[in-house]
Amino acid sequence: MTKATTSTEDPSIWLHLGDLPGYTGWARPFETLAGSFGPPSFWPSNASWVVGKNATIRVHCIPSIAQTSRHQDHFCQHGGSLFYLRAYGPAVLPGRVMDYGNGTYDISFFPMDAGIYHLEVVLAFSSPPPFTAFPLSLDRKEEPAYEGYPLPGFPVVVDVQPESIPTSVVMKARDCQSADFFWIGNARGPHPTENGRWIVQDKATSATGTKSSRSSKQGGGVSMGGYQKGLNSVGVRMKYAPRHCRLLPLNRAIDKLGCASGHNIHVIYIGDSNLRLQKNTFDSFWKTVSSKAAANNDSGLPHIETSLISLHGGLHQTLPNVSLALRGILHNATSTDSKKTATAHMILFNSGLHDISRRCAMPNGHELLSMNLSCTQDYKNSFRALLSLVSQFPADLKVLQTTTAGWPKYGNFGFAWPPTHPQTLPRDPNFVDHFNCVMLQEVVNARTGTPRAAGSFGNSNSAISVMDAFWLTLSRPDHREVDKTNAIGKHLVHPGPEVLNALTRQWITMIIESLCGGASV
Repeated sequence: MTKATTSTEDPSIWLHLGDLPGYTGWARPFETLAGSFGPPSFWPSNASWVVGKNATIRVHCIPSIAQTSRHQDHFCQHGGSLFYLRAYGPAVLPGRVMDYGNGTYDISFFPMDAGIYHLEVVLAFSSPPPFTAFPLSLDRKEEPAYEGYPLPGFPVVVDVQPESIPTSVVMKARDCQSADFFWIGNARGPHPTENGRWIVQDKATSATGTKSSRSSKQGGGVSMGGYQKGLNSVGVRMKYAPRHCRLLPLNRAIDKLGCASGHNIHVIYIGDSNLRLQKNTFDSFWKTVSSKAAANNDSGLPHIETSLISLHGGLHQTLPNVSLALRGILHNATSTDSKKTATAHMILFNSGLHDISRRCAMPNGHELLSMNLSCTQDYKNSFRALLSLVSQFPADLKVLQTTTAGWPKYGNFGFAWPPTHPQTLPRDPNFVDHFNCVMLQEVVNARTGTPRAAGSFGNSNSAISVMDAFWLTLSRPDHREVDKTNAIGKHLVHPGPEVLNALTRQWITMIIESLCGGASV
């Protein structure tokens, strides 16, 4: 059992009602359908939720005659409502929604740790236009604003029971492999919500937990300094724990990188500020690795260079820069590799938040109005071009990272919302999920190359793999980057160090396995 799971056995550290902030405060709109939802029904029953099995809550919307009249043809029996979901207790989990299109919704959670959980289902948007209608025309109503009503009957408290597995068959934790993080959408394999969770490590209201961690030499406890650094945005400290393995420890990474001794590695990030933050985290990690190796007189490490190709402003604006930058990197590698060991290129890429903000949302969305083109189709066209550029580049590892869950509506602390700036669609995680679905479908449609043979250094005909960042960050809306002025923007689009650390360690695992092959056991 890993260290991360030990806190799940200490009820004093579990999250209870009130330990996490509620919902962003706005006057609730008159037209909300939240009150039209009946009491939830459970499958399996509330008393029989078990670790390792999906548990489902079914909710129905049956509007009154008055509500049907107000909403006209947008009443809730047509479906289409959008929600915010979370479950918290020993860990924090995101939920998934199945919309049947008739006012019935199934909401599923996948618990991985036993204990008491509080389930929240919040109506975010009652009757939004379809995603493909954005950007909205100027003669249509304004973008719908976030509502934030908990549905009747919520929050719900459930007691998740442990798995009935004999102790003799419990496997020793192993280091994670690339396959533990790769995902190709709904085609096959488990959903990312079933692969890992954020386990509570400490909280400000826990006398025992906070005392012990504050006395730690690592200074990992909940504190004001930790908040200012983005380490514990709401007085809670968590650790990401994959379900079937453990994130690669630093000492294991050093040992494994020895297989690539003498090689030249160029790690290329293509994306917005979230990829820049991950690059900075990787650079910090590599600096630590190099320092430890030097202290141990270990010179058997590869030479690693990192680059960022910025997509600030979205693909529509930056695609020419990507093409130019990749040609420059390839030219430099070609001109220098003839005199020394060939360079292996590793690409991590993503685009989404800027595309939504610049091409779907007002006031920027007006740029598209004269084109008679939805921002969804615009993104699909642009992403297809990006996919082609990455596919043609001779890299040993190519990984698409799904877009992080930007613009969360709850879980933040320390800043005030200007009353003239309500949070609206499409700046919402539900819209990000829509773009991710478009992106994943394009990857499935354009699969190129062949999977790399483990350890076959220099094979540049690598297929594009996918790693999740959306569901991992969706379950941490409380954990965001802050600055001295506590600006709203960073809270809404930049995850904090815990999240960046988890994503970077997954990426490092992929790099090592691409270079060295083999599996950690």
